[in-house]
Amino acid sequence: MTPGTAGTKGANGAVGLASGAGVFGAATLSRTILDINNDMSCGGGPVSAGFNLSSDARCAASFTQPTDLPTNTDPMLGNLTPNPPGTTWTFSIPITSPAFNAIPVASCLEHEDQRGVFRPQGSGCDIGAYELIVARPTPALGSVGLVLLNGMLAAAGAFVLRRRASSV
Repeated sequence: MTPGTAGTKGANGAVGLASGAGVFGAATLSRTILDINNDMSCGGGPVSAGFNLSSDARCAASFTQPTDLPTNTDPMLGNLTPNPPGTTWTFSIPITSPAFNAIPVASCLEHEDQRGVFRPQGSGCDIGAYELIVARPTPALGSVGLVLLNGMLAAAGAFVLRRRASSV
């Protein structure tokens, strides 16, 4: 099912756009992405608890916290796919998404995304159910780090430094 299109039979027994097409009613939203929703999205006045993102202006009256991203912000979501390592389908985000690292570490409440990926992966948490896994460069050891590493390996018996005999 693509976002914002007619959904399947809803919990109330009705078939139509209200199923899987945004948020309607008195709900509190936090760290949520609403993308490509129908005209009923944000109807009924949901309340923002911060760090929300909406791809259109329908939630402008609700997303008023200083930490909410401006409405009409494209989250740049990928396709709905089974993104490993989890078993549930999620919309991925690219590193260029405004949702990427949008939540400061001090405000990261969830320690895992929907798939079980540890949060944060970068300098902050990502908005939504998906945390982008960022490859981190291996820090250079430097001469002190190399000496310490050699010492640890030698102590473990895994590595022995040998000195070359010098000719005198």
